[in-house]
Amino acid sequence: MKQRKNPIIAAALSIVLPGAGQIYNRQKNKALLWYVVFFMLPVLFILCKCLHSFWGLLLMLFLYIWLYLYNVGDAIHKAVKPKRVESRPLHKLLIIALMIFIAADVYMIASNRSRNTIGLRAFRIITNSMAPTIKAGDSLILDLNYYKKNQIRRGDIITFRHESYKGLLSKRVIGIPGDSVKGEGNTIFINGEAIKESYAQYIERSQGIDGFNRKPIFSDFGPVVVPDGELFLMGDNRNNSFDSRYPEFGAVPIQSVWAKPLYIYFSKERSRIGKKIE
Repeated sequence: MKQRKNPIIAAALSIVLPGAGQIYNRQKNKALLWYVVFFMLPVLFILCKCLHSFWGLLLMLFLYIWLYLYNVGDAIHKAVKPKRVESRPLHKLLIIALMIFIAADVYMIASNRSRNTIGLRAFRIITNSMAPTIKAGDSLILDLNYYKKNQIRRGDIITFRHESYKGLLSKRVIGIPGDSVKGEGNTIFINGEAIKESYAQYIERSQGIDGFNRKPIFSDFGPVVVPDGELFLMGDNRNNSFDSRYPEFGAVPIQSVWAKPLYIYFSKERSRIGKKIE
């Protein structure tokens, strides 16, 4: 006996869970195949480190959307097309297997352990202390494992924890252990030599000052010798950054370094989306 399934139900089930529409159409093997594809796609992108670049992230999102829509369309097509249906019920083991896959997906996405395994995390900037490189409202992707394999260098932008702030902060590394750092006006000297800083800006406080930063402008300082195991950090927005120039902030222990910002995946300014952080 041939019969049609309700395409609306098939579509609704596929929207809620890829493969569920195929289960409704009694295409058990295809349902399992669809869910394995959706489960394995992010795993493959993680293993090949594609998500460490903005274009890799964009490619994964494109593939997900395309596969998602194709899955819904396939469920509708099979529901409308007349098909000989057997009277036997759906195999319970298939449903149990799908539920296990769902639980594994949720655990992988939600758990802190999985974040460490994946090595990436989203982070939103709320201050302008690193403008124009990073602006308030920019959303970044952080690499949590970068400094487990690489040394911190002068000029790196890092994300770290500091006792003066509850959340995470991002600043630029100016001095590493043993360096002598000195500031004169708009010039920074490292070990007696002036460094070129195309990323730094010096603007008046009236132009976008962060409400919590009421410290006096600190241009002249040092020389300061960076202690062993610590870093001298500064914000690119020099007149609007509370950083290592101020004694209350001081040098930051290397152990406080949490991640390396990779790129901006979303911003209020569209032109900044996809920008690499450097």
